[in-house]
Amino acid sequence: MEPDDYKPWRYQVDRKLAADSPIYPTDHDKIDYALTQMVEPLFSAIQGWVAESTDESFVSYTEAMEEVEHYMNIHLEENDAKKELLSTKQRQGETVTQYYHRIRPLWQKAKTSEQERVEKFLTTMNPSRVTTC
Repeated sequence: MEPDDYKPWRYQVDRKLAADSPIYPTDHDKIDYALTQMVEPLFSAIQGWVAESTDESFVSYTEAMEEVEHYMNIHLEENDAKKELLSTKQRQGETVTQYYHRIRPLWQKAKTSEQERVEKFLTTMNPSRVTTC
């Protein structure tokens, strides 16, 4: 699984657990289900990490998902996106719409405010593509 696949995957797992909550009443049940939805090498890494826990230090579902995020470096996405935004600008031959769709995921990952988005978009567009009304 790639880092960009994590949020949709996590949403699907969480929705399944919520919709079928009587089937998954404990953290152990939730973790077992989440493990069935993982692929290698993520499955082996998380399954091994969970298996190492003892009765005194049993892993919660939240802790298991945090471990998945750390394994996949999700916690680094915000900083990486901010760095990439520093050098991002509209490419030669790229339409304004194409540029917007390319930069939008970076804004989301970087948790960029609306004001910063507008400023970045306007200052990095190719001037020959901008028309005033």
